[in-house]
Amino acid sequence: MRSLSPLDQLAVEAFVTALETCRETGVELPDDVWAIAQSPEQHLTSLSEIAQQHPQLNTAYRTARKLLRQAESDRQKRLNTHDHAQVGPGHPSPDLLPPSPSLPGEPKVKTVRLDHIPTPPSPPADTPSPDIQRIVLAANASDRDRQNYQKYLEELQRLNPDWAIVPDCPQAGEADAHLAIWKDQDYLARHAAYIATRYLNEFFRELSL
Repeated sequence: MRSLSPLDQLAVEAFVTALETCRETGVELPDDVWAIAQSPEQHLTSLSEIAQQHPQLNTAYRTARKLLRQAESDRQKRLNTHDHAQVGPGHPSPDLLPPSPSLPGEPKVKTVRLDHIPTPPSPPADTPSPDIQRIVLAANASDRDRQNYQKYLEELQRLNPDWAIVPDCPQAGEADAHLAIWKDQDYLARHAAYIATRYLNEFFRELSL
């Protein structure tokens, strides 16, 4: 198989990121669309057209393309100045994500640590907010805390029906992690931006090793 051009690689990575966003947020898509994730490079000429047929997938796809394109541009600038190690400012909390470039449209993420589960749980915010709340359970949590964590998430969703509570990949030192995202018209785009940022964090962390 021929190697992909940078533009083709961008389309493939953006589409896979968009599918992951839809999967994590419970978006329903036809089976043949989900199957594209197994070999997206075989559908290069139709990825954009397929995304346009599904509004939520298209929103996530466009957001991922924008972020990935900006990240590649930033990477080229760093290479041109021979500054390979510097990857830019990270998030305010060291427990959140590895250092990453500052990207346009990158969502603000606040970590809520539940080493000891509070009772009763409180809403993720008093008013609608574009920020993403990341709720994590420590890796050394007791069995009781793990059970309470699930109850906490269920109660959080019950108290906040306008927030999407979706699974997230646990980081080092975490047993479990979820995101609370305000479900306005842009929440899928914010989630796509979060996933794209997470992907880029891993890429730049490997680049700096």
